[in-house]
This record gives sequence, C-alpha cells and structure tokens, in this order.
Amino acid sequence: MLGRIRGMLIKEFIQVFRDKRSRFVLFGPPVIQMLVFGYAATLDIRHVPTAVLDYDNSQVSRDLLSRFTASPYFDVRARLEDHRQIGELIDRGDVIMALQINAGFAEDLRKGQTAHLQVIVDSSNSNTALIAVGYVNQVASRFSEDYQTERLRRTSPLLLPQMPRVVLEHRPWFNTDLQSQWFFVPGIIGNLVLVMVVTLT
Repeated sequence: MLGRIRGMLIKEFIQVFRDKRSRFVLFGPPVIQMLVFGYAATLDIRHVPTAVLDYDNSQVSRDLLSRFTASPYFDVRARLEDHRQIGELIDRGDVIMALQINAGFAEDLRKGQTAHLQVIVDSSNSNTALIAVGYVNQVASRFSEDYQTERLRRTSPLLLPQMPRVVLEHRPWFNTDLQSQWFFVPGIIGNLVLVMVVTLT
C-alpha cells in the first residue's frame, strides 16, 4: 500500500516539474500572494499622519502633544490655528487624524476636573481608525497618570508611596515583537496549500 502511494507521489512530482505551466502555477501565485497578503496586509499601524490644534497653548497641553510627536505611531504633519483647517486636511487626504485641545485644558486639570482631548479621525478605513484611536487612548491615559502622580508629589509627597497601583507585566510568547505578519502568514500558507491542491488535481 505504501509502495503504491510512494509511486503515485513520484509520478505526480515528475509530471508537475516536467510541465512549465504547472511549475508556474505551483510557485508563482503562492509566492506573490504570500508576500502581498502576509506583509502588505498588516494590523500594525505606524506613523499615522496627524494634525494638532492647541487652543490652550499651555505648558501642560504642549507636554501632552510632545508625547504624540515622540511616539512612533504618529507623524505630526501640521500644527493648525483654526478648527476649519481640520476638515480641509482630512478631505484632501493629507492627514488621517487630528487632535484638538480646547482652551482651559490646563486649568481644568489644575482644578481636578475632567479635561477633554478631542480626536477627529477619518474612519473610511475603520480598521486603521480603531487602531489609531486606541493608540491615542494609551498616550492620553499614560499622560493622565503621570500628571496625577506629579501633582500628588508636589501637594502630598508623603502619600505617594502609599498610593496603590496596578502594574501590567506582559510576556508575549512565540511572537515577542507582536508583529501581525507572524499571525497572518501561517494561515495564508494553509489556504494556499488548499488552493494549490485543488488547482493541480
């Protein structure tokens, strides 16, 4: 039984490699599709074209915006003077996202009130928009935590060591850099093998 299967496999391989068209079907489209879908289609978002509008123009608001400038996920391409410029830039496709800080941002934080950061995002590509907004939320949350810690250090330094915290220690296995390509490529290879078997038989 195994001998018959072995003979059939040898015959099929000889037939495939003898025919130029079969060789192209076997190697051409799978390699192209693996490169395109595996590395061009990705969930990793970097250098999102961003515009910023700072009506508050305070040290606190500049500190917040500097964190977006320093982040690899955002590419601040324009600093605006009027909110009407936001729609123009997004309509032209110059930016995907705009961050607007209204007047009184620093004063609200100083009074212990909620300070608002407005995010305007082009959601025509909903996947990119959701991921980019998630990155904004991470930066804003970290800024808020650092601001409250610094404020407590100035006003009540003795309470700072007693302040409870939750520290996240993440240890990703098998994909330490969290690159989506390593998630997509194995699935694409499986689909290509299935399609190739159907095509060649």
